[in-house]
Amino acid sequence: MQMLVYENYNKFISATDTIRKMKNNVASMEDEVGRVVKSMDTITSKSESINVALAPHRSKVEKLIGVRRLLKRFEFIFELPQRLNTAVKQKEYANATKYYLLARRILGRYEHISSFKAIQVEAEKIIQQLERLLKKRMLDTTLESEELCDTVVLLHQLDACNDEIRDQFLEWHQAYFERAVAMFKAQGTATSVLDFLQRFNADVLTKMGRVFSVYKTHFMPEVVAREKLSPSRKSSDAVRDDLFLSFVKELFALYLGECVVQFQRPHTDFGSTDEVLDVLQDDTFSSAVVESEYFVFMRVMKHFVAQVQEVDRTIPMCGLAANAAEIVESCVRFQIEGVFRKLREDTCELFVTSHEDVCGLGRSSRDGGQSVQPLAQHSAREFTDMMQKVLQHMEPMVQTGFAILSELSRLFSDLVQSQFYDFLKWFNASVLQYAEPKRAFSQANGLLGTREEQDNIALPLLESTPQFLLFLACMCQELSTEGIGECVRGLIECLPAPLSPSRSSESIGSRRMNQQDVTHMIEVTRESSVELLQHVAKHYGNQLCVIVHNGMVATSWADMDEEPRSVQEMMAAVVEATFRFGKEVALALGDDQSIFIGTNSRTASRDFRRRASALRSRNAGVASATSGMQLDVDRIFARKIHIFPSQLELTTDAFVQTMLKMCIKAFSEWVRLLELSKFGLQQIQLDAEFLRSTLMHIVVAGEAEEEVESLLSDLLSNARARAVEDVLMDQSNVVAIVSTKSTQVLSRRG
Repeated sequence: MQMLVYENYNKFISATDTIRKMKNNVASMEDEVGRVVKSMDTITSKSESINVALAPHRSKVEKLIGVRRLLKRFEFIFELPQRLNTAVKQKEYANATKYYLLARRILGRYEHISSFKAIQVEAEKIIQQLERLLKKRMLDTTLESEELCDTVVLLHQLDACNDEIRDQFLEWHQAYFERAVAMFKAQGTATSVLDFLQRFNADVLTKMGRVFSVYKTHFMPEVVAREKLSPSRKSSDAVRDDLFLSFVKELFALYLGECVVQFQRPHTDFGSTDEVLDVLQDDTFSSAVVESEYFVFMRVMKHFVAQVQEVDRTIPMCGLAANAAEIVESCVRFQIEGVFRKLREDTCELFVTSHEDVCGLGRSSRDGGQSVQPLAQHSAREFTDMMQKVLQHMEPMVQTGFAILSELSRLFSDLVQSQFYDFLKWFNASVLQYAEPKRAFSQANGLLGTREEQDNIALPLLESTPQFLLFLACMCQELSTEGIGECVRGLIECLPAPLSPSRSSESIGSRRMNQQDVTHMIEVTRESSVELLQHVAKHYGNQLCVIVHNGMVATSWADMDEEPRSVQEMMAAVVEATFRFGKEVALALGDDQSIFIGTNSRTASRDFRRRASALRSRNAGVASATSGMQLDVDRIFARKIHIFPSQLELTTDAFVQTMLKMCIKAFSEWVRLLELSKFGLQQIQLDAEFLRSTLMHIVVAGEAEEEVESLLSDLLSNARARAVEDVLMDQSNVVAIVSTKSTQVLSRRG
């Protein structure tokens, strides 16, 4: 305790002094409060005495003030004609209208008094004159839009608006805004799109908004009321002012038309970042967004939408904001299309350089180095890299669009995906144009892209050699295996998740890519590869058919009167051409193990001399009168042979088998058109057996060999059906003749 007292001694002393001072101050405060109370009592008593003294005079003052106010009103009424005349002469039409409206109620109330009646009559005459002047102004083309709007407001206040005034108001502004837009067009390209938009909105859009507001306030209520009372209107019908809606549509189309022209400039022409930040006062975006390549473009688009939305709030029934969103979509699509248009041009250049490389293979390389597959793999890789670079270039646009135009967030990713999808369709259609087969995409369905793209991107004219078509087929195969899937994965990675529903899904030219689209494009590219391979096989097959056709035309089949002693040269030419074509394909595919490169036969065990059995004819042993019917019946039950398989393998054997089946089938069909003598039939027999003999060394044993032999059997059956005498040559003679010729032809191959 002693310790506590010692430590806090100074505090105790200070507290004692403070208590003493408080006591002294309170003592003096009581005296001061007493003096204040006495003063307040004195003031109250004097105030009451003054109030009592002035009370009788206060009511007189109030009466005088009322009289003065009434006199002022009478003064205004009596001076009304003079005021109206002065205002009209000085063209202060708004003041004249205001004066009349202020006095009209009083004049109407006291019109039974002659002096007031006289003033009323004189004022109405002046107002009628004013109405005539205002109506005359409705035809004055030298006025500004704001002045004409003010004129309509005054006429409406004077109850002078009618259908004629409404029509004049709409017609005047139709011509006015057409002139205004034409003046902007005549001024040429603005320094920046933002600068143009600022001036254009000030001179056109803002004035349009004022016009729409004036019409809605002063004309539309009467039109709507009249429409509701129309006997032809059904209760369920919406009440609309069609004349006004048409007027708004035409005017806004003028505005949007010029905006679209400016918005289709390169995104670098939209202005500088400093200009945007200064004019639009932007400080809400992160530095990453502001530094983006597409920040200015997207911010100008947002400013455009915001300005239109202000007007749209006045007349929401016209859907101006929706139109503005469509314009933004169109302009973003234009920017994206520009990037993909460049990709199309680069692809055409890739076609040209690849064609030169393919043509250079045969000139600069030996047999072993003519394969197009390594070149196709390299070009597919280059093509994939080109697509990925484009998608990476699109990422900043999409990300910036998401940050600035969040209400249209899904629009950007949808447009990029749809353009990528359209580009892949264009690529497939382009490679198929070099083969000119049945088109994989129908223009009627809009699958080749927009008409502008088709007109602007012209494919280079390149010679469609078999080697080049094989190159394109291999390239498509590489893309369908890996390239397209790789690009789609990159596309998904660079596109963020959408924040809002997309309006673009409702538009015609925009669609969202899904898994089905990806699978479809991979399948279409794979089918393009198959179609190109089939075209190569058809190319070689057609040349074999030409050899056969020329030989058949040069032979008089019905006039043969001697037993044939040799195989026709056209058959030897077919076999030699087959070896030559097979070699070309094998070299192009890099098939070093193919029998067409070198001198090795496919098989030494299948020797013709040990196959002495003749080709089987489907109508063998049937009387000639019924052989045709029997042949038709046999064909119904025969195994169906596909000349062109739906999936043509990328091998030399597959090409050779297809071209041979095509040639033999054509030979067989031409025979059905002939009239054959007995010896003509035997010549066909020799030719068919010769093909059977030599093709053993070309066609793979198994199903392919069986199909070729079946077609040769059909050939012989057709010949027997068309022969005057169905008499075949002895098989031993056939073997001897065919064996000799086959040996000669096979010895010359290479």
